[in-house]
Amino acid sequence: MNRYVLNRPRGGLHDQLCSIGDCTSYCLRYGRQLFIDTRFSGLHDNFWTYFQTVGHESLFNLELDYAAFDQMTSFPTEIQGRISTLKGQLVDGDFYISDSQTRSPLSFSFESSYNAEILVHEQGRLGNRSPSAIYFLGFVTLSNWLRDYVITQLSNLPSEYLAIHVRHTDYKTTDIQEKLTVMLRSIPSGLDILVCSDSELVFEIARDVFGRSRVLRLSSQVSIDGEPLHSSPAKGSQRILNAEVFADLFGLVKAKYQVYLPVTCELNDGRILNIHSGFSMLADGISKNRVLTKQLLGQPISTH
Repeated sequence: MNRYVLNRPRGGLHDQLCSIGDCTSYCLRYGRQLFIDTRFSGLHDNFWTYFQTVGHESLFNLELDYAAFDQMTSFPTEIQGRISTLKGQLVDGDFYISDSQTRSPLSFSFESSYNAEILVHEQGRLGNRSPSAIYFLGFVTLSNWLRDYVITQLSNLPSEYLAIHVRHTDYKTTDIQEKLTVMLRSIPSGLDILVCSDSELVFEIARDVFGRSRVLRLSSQVSIDGEPLHSSPAKGSQRILNAEVFADLFGLVKAKYQVYLPVTCELNDGRILNIHSGFSMLADGISKNRVLTKQLLGQPISTH
């Protein structure tokens, strides 16, 4: 009997890759094949438009067939026979996703084996799972068109530059102007600065602090309503928006210097934390792995 996992990850690129990494590890451990559907969150598009496998091709099934899923035994059992019409909902304003009809959690135990033919996991971020994202990326490279796009964008950057990531939508970076002004004192004179952000305000502040001629940007897409770009489908071309996200990601990865400004996050118990956004953590993780960076960009990897 063929057995599967259907992963419908929620959240931005980092959270989605973390979820996919967890499911990939589970499938290898328990002998299942993985379906990935990112059309409902984050990328809002076919996942395999942006990636292609590097080995382990049999581990991933690239053809989603919801009619077939409805014929399979499933876990959670409450969704059996209606996976094609399944709607997940956010519970109590948290990252916990449940079936809209039964309020059953849309997940399973990653430490347990199941007899069901298909297991469904549709959740957002559950803690800091950055190692899971890096783990999954070891199985893929960027698709040909996306790799060409990213490399072309990177070729427009100087050989040496500093890159800054500032998230300023749902999670906000406080005192941006003050923090950038402090940074200015330690940045070598003449070094260009790539700014990666989801907020036009950040670009305006950066140009004021560093000078318009020193500030570079790769993305034109910014939030216009204060919500993160991954929270809803693009107003224009989804593929262009996503391509620019990847260009920003590798712009950070390839920079000589990287700065990730923390964001302010309020927990359910009222505590305020300053944390780095998932996108910052993803860029940092990739930048520390040169072999992975070359693999993702389709560049030759030295065996010496």
